[in-house]
Amino acid sequence: MASNVSYPGGIPPPPGLIPDLERPYGSRQQFALGIAITCIGLASLFFFTRLYVRLRITRAMLVEDGVKIAIHDNLESMLIFLPVVHYGMGLHAWDVSPKSLSHHLQWLYIASTIYCPAAFFTKVSLLLLIARVFTVRRGISTAIYIFIGTLFIAYIIIEVLKIIICIPIQAFWNRSVDGKCFNQPTLFVADTSIAILTDVVILLAPIPLTWSMRLPFKKKIKIISIMGIGGIAVGITIWRVVLVVEYLHATDATWWIALLISTAYGINYWANMLMHPSH
Repeated sequence: MASNVSYPGGIPPPPGLIPDLERPYGSRQQFALGIAITCIGLASLFFFTRLYVRLRITRAMLVEDGVKIAIHDNLESMLIFLPVVHYGMGLHAWDVSPKSLSHHLQWLYIASTIYCPAAFFTKVSLLLLIARVFTVRRGISTAIYIFIGTLFIAYIIIEVLKIIICIPIQAFWNRSVDGKCFNQPTLFVADTSIAILTDVVILLAPIPLTWSMRLPFKKKIKIISIMGIGGIAVGITIWRVVLVVEYLHATDATWWIALLISTAYGINYWANMLMHPSH
């Protein structure tokens, strides 16, 4: 990833624009930081509120609680997010030095390999919650557990492909390394498509099940409304697919990635809303 003498950044700037590594123009860094800090803060608030209720009030821990505690990734997300920002996320690539751009891609590689299992276990927590609520419908619970098993296999395959996305791995962030990489657009679109499918199942499955239960009408509406919050997560995930496609075909990748990562934090926030609606 050698630097060209005609410009200081990672890629050549548009015609007529002069790069400035000290005072970059059009930064999205503050926007991305604001989204990340807000979503991580609110998600942590919901998480620790639920944990307090389980430990001090109800004194009963459920399976989905254990899964969520095991993969509580808000702190880890921030620890990874900060260096990604430091090395140029949200800046135009022509305002990012080649060295910083290489470090940026290194941290993105780490983030992508961590995001996959974190997303999987968050979805498992939600699916286990649905299975527990409708445990009286044995067939439904069994179908959910089979779906979780299928997701596990799919996510294992995607995780392995993300880990070895380039051979050698260094070729992912160092363009001077001679290596071979998998088709990244196909891999990331497949990953996001599985996320959409799971979110749709989480959104729609409780509606007919709730309606068939012997509950007061107002109670049914309340449950459906709470689970309907997941529709926002579905919408964000679909938007994320569009951003993934645009990002993977963009030359100004550091600028585009700010929106893409912001959607990941938005999905995490709404997932926590679903898991901790009330106590």
